[in-house]
This record gives sequence, structure tokens and C-alpha cells, in this order.
Amino acid sequence: MEASHRTTLEPPLKQPLDPLFAIWTQPRATIHRVVDRPALQVMLIAVLVGIYNAISSAHSGKLGDLADPLLVLVLAIGIGATVLGIPLFYLMAWVIERTGRFLGGTASGKELRAVVAWANVPTLIGLVLFALQLPFYREELFLATTPRIDADLWLQLGEVGFALLRLALGLWGAVIIVLALAEMQGFSVWRSIGNLVLSILVLLALGALLVVPVALLLR
Repeated sequence: MEASHRTTLEPPLKQPLDPLFAIWTQPRATIHRVVDRPALQVMLIAVLVGIYNAISSAHSGKLGDLADPLLVLVLAIGIGATVLGIPLFYLMAWVIERTGRFLGGTASGKELRAVVAWANVPTLIGLVLFALQLPFYREELFLATTPRIDADLWLQLGEVGFALLRLALGLWGAVIIVLALAEMQGFSVWRSIGNLVLSILVLLALGALLVVPVALLLR
């Protein structure tokens, strides 16, 4: 049976417990505490997540092969902080709100912005991991050809370790957003997952509407 009201399953948080830590293990309880925090905190998280996503894309896409790796890093930070930061964050929260209404959700836009932002706290650790990698891997972090890494077993093992850590952080972030969204929307876990999947499909459709005409014009 679907939940008809919000229920906090975790024990109440103690006052000294920082939400940055509590969100990892008590997402349902923590999300209520952060909803009324200043919007600036939400925007800061959105900017940092945007920077992480841009750097991650530059890394996985080996964009250093297309331009100077340092320039790629600077552009990734700039684009992440602007285009991939606050605008996409607000768009994601709005789409979740609209699709959630279709499924019977009751959360406000403010509550859902808090969900999207604070569920991405593990992503901030991913940004720290990239910062730790950069001094050791340097420009090869964004290149397809990596002779220095290929010649060093420790760098290779480190690369695998960092990748696994980022994967684990992403998975845990997914768990947090499912539980926090269920709490705010008054959903079961499965309906919360449905809300997220439907939102992703809508975002992909919107992206296609923008990309396909541009691709046709460039042919």
C-alpha cells in the first residue's frame, strides 16, 4: 500500500549532528531539517555538483585530446558552475515536482530542491577525489593516451580505486535521493523510484528536442 503521509522511520537527529554527515545514514530524518536552510546553501551544493559533473564528463570523454588539458579543466569548472550547476538543478527539481504530481506526490518545489541538493552530498566527495587525483595524474586525467600511467602500476591501481569509490558514492547518492524523495512526496520507495525514472525520461526527451534540431542544422 502507498504511504498516504510522511513518516520518519529513522530516530530523530541529535542537535549537534551536522546534516552533511547525517544525510548519509538518516536521509528521511535529515531532509526535514534542511528544507528551511538558506537557499544559498542549496545553490552552493548545486554549483559544486555541476563542477563535478563537468569534470567527470571531461575525464570520461577524454576531452583533453581535443584541446589543452588545462584549458579543458578550466572550461569544465566554468561550464559546471554555470550551465550544469544551478540551471540544471532547478530544472531537475521542477521536473520531479511535475512528474510527482502526476503520481500523487505532495512535496513543494522548495522541498524537492532540498531533496535534489542534499542527496548529492556524496557527489561532493567525488569532487574531492578528483582534486586528490589531479596532482598525481595531471594532464593524463583527461587524455586517452596515458604513457606515464601505463608505466606505473600504482597509478593504474589508484585509477581503479578512485573509479570504484566514485561508483560507490554515486550508488549511495541514488539510495539517499530515493529515500528522501519518498519522505517528502509521501511515496513508497517504489513509487519514489518511479518518480525519478519518469523525471529522467522527461529530461532526456527535453534534451533530444534541443540536440536533434542542432544536429540537423550542422549536417
